[in-house]
Amino acid sequence: MPVFSQQRMRITLLSLCASLALFSCTTKEQKLASALEPFDRFITGNEILDSIPDSMASRFVSFAAEFPANKKSPNYLFAAAALFEKQGKTYRAAQTFESFLTRYPKEPRTEKAYIGAAHNYELSGNFDKSRELYEQFLKTYPQSPMVQSVKDNLPLIGKSPEELLEIIRKKAAADSVKSAAPAQP
Repeated sequence: MPVFSQQRMRITLLSLCASLALFSCTTKEQKLASALEPFDRFITGNEILDSIPDSMASRFVSFAAEFPANKKSPNYLFAAAALFEKQGKTYRAAQTFESFLTRYPKEPRTEKAYIGAAHNYELSGNFDKSRELYEQFLKTYPQSPMVQSVKDNLPLIGKSPEELLEIIRKKAAADSVKSAAPAQP
């Protein structure tokens, strides 16, 4: 009977150790997730509401980086990018949107992440990266309702205000010539 007790104690100890190891591996993720949980209701499928403090952006990024497989990580990373954009941190927003694209290419918001990354790179002065992402967007989403807008924007990236004004003047002149031309029978 003492042998049976020793075996039973070993099994019990092994089970306890395994449980503790499993619990300790998930505890940090669970703790961080529960700390972020009050903000989940403000993160919807497509919009980030103004009710999230700007300071949460870095916490969202940290969570997504540490636990990329967590089902909430895509939402947190997208929310972080939108918060950085809201704060005017355009380069950080662009990087975070691009990180979203890399980590979660099958997520429903990848179209918006492409546009967000390209737009914020453009605002931060990284015109080559902006063009690259807009072109990737056109190849990846040729049927998107945003295609024409992206095509219209591509030649304008990096232009000075004076150059943009000249482009507008030329387009207006060309449009007025077309409207003044007599209709062909």
